[in-house]
Amino acid sequence: MHVRARKETVSLPRQKITALKAKMIHAYDCAVQLEPQNPVPGSFEACVGGLGGTGFTKEAADLINKISGDEGTSRDLLAVTWMNENHFVIRPGPNTNGRPGNIQRWDVGPFHINIGYTLGAVAEGRVNFGGLTVEGVFGYSFYRSDGTTPTDTFDGVPRENGRMAARRLNSLGSNDRARAVNYAGQRNGPARGRSYDAFAGQFATFFGCYRGN
Repeated sequence: MHVRARKETVSLPRQKITALKAKMIHAYDCAVQLEPQNPVPGSFEACVGGLGGTGFTKEAADLINKISGDEGTSRDLLAVTWMNENHFVIRPGPNTNGRPGNIQRWDVGPFHINIGYTLGAVAEGRVNFGGLTVEGVFGYSFYRSDGTTPTDTFDGVPRENGRMAARRLNSLGSNDRARAVNYAGQRNGPARGRSYDAFAGQFATFFGCYRGN
């Protein structure tokens, strides 16, 4: 007589089944994972390259494009100037230059324009406030509620501050390198010139690539 063998059913513990499923899902995900997509041509990510290490951001690039369009100042000159003043911070606190009690000595806004020097340039007719406001350029408040502690955030209009910086740059030389050096002043001018030499071309390449997206 032929005897049919019984089939044994083996049941795995639930925890082992769950772990096995997790491994299978992970293996599948790894197998079908797509290659990283390249940045969109003309986007900030596609164009920025090594300039990302300077603190340069898309917000800064967009603001520079607007200021350049307003005032005709070259974008690479604006970028080098802003990079050196505060590494592309949009709303920085003031640089009091060791004179917290005298706002005429302060550098304010994203481009750290000096209040006293700027008012002097206006008085001499080298720049003007046309289309701008004093508060937008320099900020609305300079001290905290105690009346003695400088604020830590610029509350003016970054674009207006940048437009005044552009007007000052435009008035300070016959070429962009001279303007960059003169904006920085006698003490810091040589270093600014070296920075311009190192970075102006890189920023020009960026803005030639960047399409605002």
